[in-house]
Amino acid sequence: MWSSPANWLGCAGAAPGDGDRLVFPVGPAVLETTNDLFGTVFSNVRFEGAGYSVDGDPVNTNFLTVQAPTTFGTDLELVHSAGEHLVHVAADLTVAAGHQLGFAQAPLAVSIVSLTNGAVIDAAIGGSPERLVLRGDGRAELRGDGYAGTVALDDGAVLACGGADCGSSAGALQISDASRLEFSDDAAYSRPVELGPDGPTSGASIVAGPHAVSLDGGVAVLSTGGISGGEAGPLSFSGGLSLAPGASLGLTAASEVPLFANLVSAPDSELRVGTESGHGSLRIVEGQFGHEGSTVVSGLGSELVAGDAIALGPVGGAPTTVQAGATLGVDATIALDEHVLVDQDSRVATVAPGATATFGALELVGGGKVETLATPSAVSLEGVSGTGELHLFSAGADAPILFDAGGSSGYAGTTFAETGTIALNRDGSVPGDLVIGTAHVTTLHTARTDEHDLIADSALVTIDGGELVLNDRERIAALAGAGGSLLLVDAESALELDGAGETAWAGQLRGGGTVFHGGEGRQQFGGDWTELATGSRLIVANGTVAVDGAFPETLAMASARLEGTGTLGRIVLDQGVVAPGASPGCLDVTGDIGGGAGTIELELGGAEPCAFDRIATGTQTLADADWAVSFADGFVPALGQVFAVVTTTGGGDELPAEQFVVDGVTLERSWNGSEVLLTVVDAPGSEPVDGGSGGTGGGTGTGAGSGSTSAGLASTGADPMPAAGWALALVLLGGGLALAAAARGIRRRG
Repeated sequence: MWSSPANWLGCAGAAPGDGDRLVFPVGPAVLETTNDLFGTVFSNVRFEGAGYSVDGDPVNTNFLTVQAPTTFGTDLELVHSAGEHLVHVAADLTVAAGHQLGFAQAPLAVSIVSLTNGAVIDAAIGGSPERLVLRGDGRAELRGDGYAGTVALDDGAVLACGGADCGSSAGALQISDASRLEFSDDAAYSRPVELGPDGPTSGASIVAGPHAVSLDGGVAVLSTGGISGGEAGPLSFSGGLSLAPGASLGLTAASEVPLFANLVSAPDSELRVGTESGHGSLRIVEGQFGHEGSTVVSGLGSELVAGDAIALGPVGGAPTTVQAGATLGVDATIALDEHVLVDQDSRVATVAPGATATFGALELVGGGKVETLATPSAVSLEGVSGTGELHLFSAGADAPILFDAGGSSGYAGTTFAETGTIALNRDGSVPGDLVIGTAHVTTLHTARTDEHDLIADSALVTIDGGELVLNDRERIAALAGAGGSLLLVDAESALELDGAGETAWAGQLRGGGTVFHGGEGRQQFGGDWTELATGSRLIVANGTVAVDGAFPETLAMASARLEGTGTLGRIVLDQGVVAPGASPGCLDVTGDIGGGAGTIELELGGAEPCAFDRIATGTQTLADADWAVSFADGFVPALGQVFAVVTTTGGGDELPAEQFVVDGVTLERSWNGSEVLLTVVDAPGSEPVDGGSGGTGGGTGTGAGSGSTSAGLASTGADPMPAAGWALALVLLGGGLALAAAARGIRRRG
């Protein structure tokens, strides 16, 4: 008993009283003590030895020093007058459940608890509406918080609580330096929280961990600070979040600004979600008129989700930046007119079924990604600017990415339609090259009065497995790629190729529209045009086109150079050149060839099938054509060799015999009613061979070559006329068979 004089030394044979200093030293055998001096206020109580326990009446003292683990089974009350008072806790101090560590403070009193050596205070706290400071490298683990005043954490001290132990609404919690508020259980924390009142903090100032935490009192960021949200669910800023001028808040783990909560930030403040080394997520449920500062979401796995049209702040405020692999997501039907910057490793996306996101001011910073991650959903790119590659990933037909009317695409870089459905609904949708992966890319379907400019005229369109659907007329530079398809929806759909380079595309053409080649370059088609191909047209108005696939229903008009080892439905010569093969090779025509002026250009490279150029056709109407013959790869034929360069199943025009001299070899062209033959009639120094050694047939050639003609070309007429134009070609095609019939009446010299 504390009232027993025999238990004390230095008390002049009396029990302790008001103002006395009590010391519990190292050494006593009895460590369990009982205070029975009710109402006595000591000047200082000091515990030097380990293992003391105190029960009985509440202990009231002006000062307290704990140097060894100590337990109170009664209330411990610190009585402080105005001014600052220091309490030293260098070892664990426990105040048992049902009791508290109280602070009886006079007005303007400040109680400072210095926690050193990692000491832990395990207690409920209570007291006056003044100021309590927890300082040092230790922690206070609350089992209740009834303190009415301001609590400040300083110099690394930790305050931990959970559930009802976090207390009710009271004064603010101020967190400075490397101190923090931790949660040991689910909780609704009612104190207002101030981060960094004395300057920048270090590390996470609030840590929710795996617990469901709601910060009902709100959080004010006064300097630079950090918060680690929930791991199993989001930390809720239910009481609001505000950033002072110049302040910066970093969020890791998961957080949200819920319905009816406000996010307020000064124009020069910054809200950061995630880092390159630690991911974070923030969901902003509704509009934030007061969020005028910048927002940055960084790092792979980091996500900022907007649920309202002004969730990121008012239009004209600081931008939102998405970088280093992060995501800006939308989970509602909203139009974001805020300035959004996204880099090449990051994305903007829909993240919930039913979401529809319209981006009014999306800027690429070296590139960026747009995705629909949920179905159904949609993204509309109303305004896109910046530089770099734009990659589009759609989740499917019910989750399209749209370039809608009324917007603009002002970015400089290649567009990659990677997956799903991409809709080009405005002129200038794609301002540069377009690469189609496995996506389904559709174009606007309107009246055909004008040619559209949905894709840049200078664009190289590469199709590597997906599909480009042309509802109308479109001009590009060229087609390239490993596969996929191009669908010309109907007879009025058309694609004009105007490039100057040499390109090859291995995909399939579909539909009954028109492909028009008006550029100076060379376009090679390696795939087929068989599906829905009735009425399809290939117009070679300029440059070179090589057909190495099966186009059995396609009418080809040759006003420039037509090559290939494939199949065409019909070829109309219109001042152009038909050069079968791939230097050399075989070209098949299911209908007829000819009908006008132009040149048949032939290469002889051997006696085997398709080692010399051959056209296999239904009929030939080549009476008005010129013929040009050359040898390929140094080949020299023998006297008497015969080459069936045109074979027919239905005959054709009567062709008079004529001769060609090529590199000193004389060949004679003749017509036997079903074949056009080239026979070697003079080959100086050559031994004669059996006249049939050149063959009369041969299968269709394969491969894709240049079809170039070697030096020493022998021709029967002038060079082809200049290429016809796009508009003229369409008019000529409208004339149909009447054009071909009229052309056959034109005779050229033989």
